[in-house]
Amino acid sequence: MNHPNEDSLLKLRLEIAETEEARELQEHLAACLECRQRYGALENDLGTLEKFSLPPLHEHYDQPSVNHPAVNYLWRAAAILLVALSVGYVALFNYGQPVKVEPMRVALTPPPDSLQARLSCIAIELKVW
Repeated sequence: MNHPNEDSLLKLRLEIAETEEARELQEHLAACLECRQRYGALENDLGTLEKFSLPPLHEHYDQPSVNHPAVNYLWRAAAILLVALSVGYVALFNYGQPVKVEPMRVALTPPPDSLQARLSCIAIELKVW
């Protein structure tokens, strides 16, 4: 077996290595002085870290719940502020020159089946007779 890496030694120390891997690591540590020294240094480092670990949170350290009414009001206020800032931005920076609208000029010709067209056809017929 090659020398184990730091991750393998850490798994062994935290007792999360698989049984076969743990057995092979222990056999290697029994035979290899260099790896035993690395494993000892790792245990020393972890022991130092455990001294500085934070105390567990108790119930008197109650943190606000997400469903707390004050949190809901803060979310609503943030949403209203975001909408107000968006509207203000659009009103302030997108306000340009007024749009110039020109009327369209359309020739008004009556459709062929309209009353005026029928009357003009009648007038033409009367002239012909």
